Amino acid sequence: MQPNTGDFYLGRQPILDRAEHLHAFELLFRGGPDNRADIVDGVAATAQVIQYAFGELGADVALGVFRGFINIDASLLMNDVLELLPHQLVTLELLETIEITPSVVARCKELKQAGFKLALDDVREISAPYHPMLEIVDYLKVDIKLVHPTELAELTQQARAWPVALLAEKVDTREEAAHCRELGYQYFQGYYFARPLLIPGKKLSPSEMILLRLLALLLSDADTSEIEALIRQSPPLTLNLLRIVNAAAVGLSRRLASISDAITVLGRRQLKRWVQLLVFANAGGGSLSSPLLQTAAMRGRFMEALAEQARPRDTQAQERAFMCGMLSLMPAALQVTLGEILATLPLDEMSRDALLNGRGQLGTLLAAAEAIENGDTATLHRTAEALALPSFDPISVAQLEAMRWAQTLASGEAK
Repeated sequence: MQPNTGDFYLGRQPILDRAEHLHAFELLFRGGPDNRADIVDGVAATAQVIQYAFGELGADVALGVFRGFINIDASLLMNDVLELLPHQLVTLELLETIEITPSVVARCKELKQAGFKLALDDVREISAPYHPMLEIVDYLKVDIKLVHPTELAELTQQARAWPVALLAEKVDTREEAAHCRELGYQYFQGYYFARPLLIPGKKLSPSEMILLRLLALLLSDADTSEIEALIRQSPPLTLNLLRIVNAAAVGLSRRLASISDAITVLGRRQLKRWVQLLVFANAGGGSLSSPLLQTAAMRGRFMEALAEQARPRDTQAQERAFMCGMLSLMPAALQVTLGEILATLPLDEMSRDALLNGRGQLGTLLAAAEAIENGDTATLHRTAEALALPSFDPISVAQLEAMRWAQTLASGEAK
């Protein structure tokens, strides 16, 4: 039986400089494998682009070392969920539907001060309402299909009076590319250079009920322990959290060993934004009814319970054991390699070594979990000795506790 997964699709179109070197990517909503947008709800589409790029794929996979242009409409522009995004990787592309008002200008100044770059999309004229924005934005995107060829030179000349980089989009022929170069455009996007690349993936969505409960806890300023207990009920939610932390905390000096570490690094305000983003993206639908996800949750709890027996005073070791156990089965759930997953997560070296090489006490715990699932009694006895357990009983106790906990999750009874 397959895990409870779904497909997601992300479009990515290159933006090139005058030497045709890659400068950035525009990240685009795609509703299916046919590489078309088919946008019904603009907010949901953008939320899904953000979620897929930074939550499901991870910034390293979606963008590498390049920036990503993301379309933003008026409602998202004024929402502080944007501040969840890694400003050093994102250019906010302000759609032409946004009315330029004093509050919009003020909001754009805030986002600039926060470190974001801004682009005005589909500019057709340099009229007075645009002037305050042209003092703020970094890019001016001109869709050359929307401007009559005889008016393009005049528009471009007017734009060059402002300290903005000019980006020609919908450049589909050699002649159009040459003409835009002659006019002085610095960046180019269009079918002549490259069509959007469709990036497919598998998503594991946290259940809608868990998301709503998590949002309620955050709004009520609940203790971190309560928030952690809820997040850990959902393996996909845990993986998603770690990826978001990795994207939002570029340059993070400390490595993560637990879910509570991730919550601390991200912070309550950012965590709340992240949950709001998941709600925007309509990420509900996943559950622990899948046998594979049940096994992931049970393996994590088993390793944690066994760590409690082996190192009763070391809560960090116990939390690390839980996270490693759950992550160890994510490659099968997501149908990607463990290396690809770890490339998107800021895990500490001890956890990485256990997952990749089976070394250290975490590796021993992981071996015990696998032996339990495979009925390998000989390995279980060896791991009991390696963990300096007084008898085989702690392993049996840990197994029963893990089974009980996984069953409560599947039935929706876990608190």
